[in-house]
Amino acid sequence: MSGQSIVLARNPDFYRGAPLLERVAFVGAPDAEIAIEALRSEDLLLAEMPWTSLATLATLPDVETGFYPENGFYYLAFNLRETRPFADARVRRALALAIDIPRLVEAVTSGQGIVIGSTAAPGSWADQTPPPYTAPDLEAARALLEEAGWVLPAGATIRQRDGVSFAATLYVRGDDPRRVAAAQRIAETAASIGLQINVEAADFDTVIISKYAPPFDYDLLLGSWLNGAGDPTFGDYMYYDPDDFQLFHSSQIVQGTADTRATRNFVAFNDPAYDNQAQAARQIYDTAERSAAYRQTQQRIIEELPYIFLWADALPVAVNTRVQVQDGQIDLSTPMYFWNIERWYVAEPTAEPTEPTDEPANEPADEPEDE
Repeated sequence: MSGQSIVLARNPDFYRGAPLLERVAFVGAPDAEIAIEALRSEDLLLAEMPWTSLATLATLPDVETGFYPENGFYYLAFNLRETRPFADARVRRALALAIDIPRLVEAVTSGQGIVIGSTAAPGSWADQTPPPYTAPDLEAARALLEEAGWVLPAGATIRQRDGVSFAATLYVRGDDPRRVAAAQRIAETAASIGLQINVEAADFDTVIISKYAPPFDYDLLLGSWLNGAGDPTFGDYMYYDPDDFQLFHSSQIVQGTADTRATRNFVAFNDPAYDNQAQAARQIYDTAERSAAYRQTQQRIIEELPYIFLWADALPVAVNTRVQVQDGQIDLSTPMYFWNIERWYVAEPTAEPTEPTDEPANEPADEPEDE
């Protein structure tokens, strides 16, 4: 919390040996700029920062930077209910084939986003599915739309089926420029294969949040999920578990107005193959067996496309180069970089070099004259 701090004192009886540091203080900075200035002045020797600070941190002297993936992700969700334009999996696949996800993520996040292929945290034991994205295939996308009955009349730019033009609305929260930019790029790509998608940048509290609940009035939604066991605004890794049962299992679909459960399968994904695999995966305790089970659920999601996965944020970590480890280096690519903190120490600052002068050092005294 901003303005609060926790101070941990050295425990000489720690089972892996007495820590080298006498104490460690964790301080909640009011904002990123204050933390950056504290790093610059060495009042702060290590900091976790928001993704927006990555470029600035790289300019600080005597500071090493790294990052780890946030426990959360951004996605494009389809409303799969029967009357919606993306209820047909072929239409979803066509859009997925047309979008250049790596280039989109590179552009809208300024290279900071990590392209993902599933709900699992990138690099975690459950990250079994590499991003499936290859170069866009517009011809294959158009062929799928033709197969689904969406044809392009002579001289038209928007496809039709049974005399009705394709039209869909993509909702995105308007206070996040990255999301809005991603939504606009998706709409532009859709137009290149004859699909009209209108981007609706809206207020989160009054509009966007209502799309997650009945009557689920949307066609597409560009959103994000943030996981974690502590602060609801921070995707920590405490008790990390990759289970996405709540997002995609058919039991998590709201069943009419009388069903008042707070569920997360707002896209109405209903797939028996996923259901069976997800149910089995959450009952397995062996990590290797569970990983294999999640490989199957992740593959099923890629095949059926209730979501197109976009990116996970990279969370920067900055540490002063004086902070060292007795045997090795601090691994800033993982949220568990504190694992060996008992072997950390702070080296003495390097003495500033003195400015040379024109006066010779240790000038010999004049020899006495003979009487």
